Amino acid sequence: MAPPERPRSLPDAGKEIKVDHDKLKDLADQLQKDLDDLRNQKLVEALEDNAKPGQKAIGNYSAGQGLNMTVNTAQNAIGNTYDQFLQSYQKVIDALRRSNQTHRDADDNAKKAANNVGGKRYAT
Repeated sequence: MAPPERPRSLPDAGKEIKVDHDKLKDLADQLQKDLDDLRNQKLVEALEDNAKPGQKAIGNYSAGQGLNMTVNTAQNAIGNTYDQFLQSYQKVIDALRRSNQTHRDADDNAKKAANNVGGKRYAT
């Protein structure tokens, strides 16, 4: 069986891609601080505490009880959506940190490999 054909022309590799590990770490740290600040505001709890009509306002009427159920359902939906947002935000931060570590490890390994070529030493 013949080996697969090589492409006739390969695309230009372009410029070198350089990852600034410290900037990525700083970005992840700032995003984490912002997320922690959002969590500390306890917005869902404030919504639950301050956005419910009291029993006096609702009364003992079926319409009032229906309104109470609607408000509770809306608060639950908002709370769940907000929790999902916070979880997604955390996943973005975690992925950024993993990506940064992967690039850092690759850079470190490339430097080590370069240092082992022909006995020459390169800056690390």
